[in-house]
Amino acid sequence: MSIEHLDRIDAISINSEDKVTLTICDHLDWDDEQLHSTMLQDKIFAYLEFMESGQMLEIYPDAKDRLAGIMVDLKYAPTEFGSAVLQNIKNFFDAKSIEFRWEILE
Repeated sequence: MSIEHLDRIDAISINSEDKVTLTICDHLDWDDEQLHSTMLQDKIFAYLEFMESGQMLEIYPDAKDRLAGIMVDLKYAPTEFGSAVLQNIKNFFDAKSIEFRWEILE
């Protein structure tokens, strides 16, 4: 799966803190920052719609009564622009009390 497939959840799991984590697998480099950030934002907000619409509970009933968040696994480190985009998205999710984080896979 990847950020190119908006209609798919890349991974869903329950982490060690008993929270549901929806993971996005981002394999793209940041050479085209604008395109990459647009694609990533589209995927992230598709995940948010999946959570808020109730689809998550239909497909993954173990999510019931658990907090849920979104994790982005990045193959490539974001540029300064990409980092700013990710931080802005985090701020948006913080205001909704939804965990949003990312990490660069080594």
